[in-house]
Amino acid sequence: MKILEITDKGRRVNNEDSVMYIEVKDKFCGVVCDGLGGHDCGEVASQLVCEEVVKGFKTNPIVSETNLGKLILDAQESLMVAKEEKPELSTMMTTITVILADGDQIILGHVGDSRIMLFNKRKLVYQTKDHSVVEALYESGQISTEEKLHHPDRNRLLRAMGMEWDTVKYDLASFSRKNNKITHGVLCTDGFWENISVDELGKIVAGWRNQDKKINKINEIIRNSEYFDDNYSGIIIGF
Repeated sequence: MKILEITDKGRRVNNEDSVMYIEVKDKFCGVVCDGLGGHDCGEVASQLVCEEVVKGFKTNPIVSETNLGKLILDAQESLMVAKEEKPELSTMMTTITVILADGDQIILGHVGDSRIMLFNKRKLVYQTKDHSVVEALYESGQISTEEKLHHPDRNRLLRAMGMEWDTVKYDLASFSRKNNKITHGVLCTDGFWENISVDELGKIVAGWRNQDKKINKINEIIRNSEYFDDNYSGIIIGF
């Protein structure tokens, strides 16, 4: 596996995104989170959740939907406990995207509007659906793809880590890398995917000869986008 990691505060004062990954006995766990909640507590939420997932996978490096569901639930529980113990952090929440992978299996999990994309070279094979107001409006046919990018409610989430959960709020998906001809995976926050098209990203991830050039190109595209203003973070995985 080849891993490329990007995280940048963009035009914001603080970077409330967190990015972490670990490889244990040829098994991979990558996590990208986008914190929210005001008063800088978003960065606490995103880091806590990333750390909890990575720590849990290090202890139990099993690539399965059952294990990924447990990792997300355990991180959610730890986040809720932290909110109760420290009133100044009571508003903190975060999105989460996770990829677990071994030789052939790829397991995905997400909550919120950070995304996971899988590619066969330049071609998009799969993309998660955001847990957001604009995605719900789009799915119901009320707005177009273009309107999603600048809709006034584009930052409103329907699900997040740190909200009270009465039922399971994460979505999981499983893929055979070989059967689906998956060559690359991308986990990223909305500050990343809003400012770079799938076609542009596919061209960038398709080759791995110079990672510095890839990072520079991604930075250039995102920073020149008309919608650029947020933190942006991502992990690109070459399988």
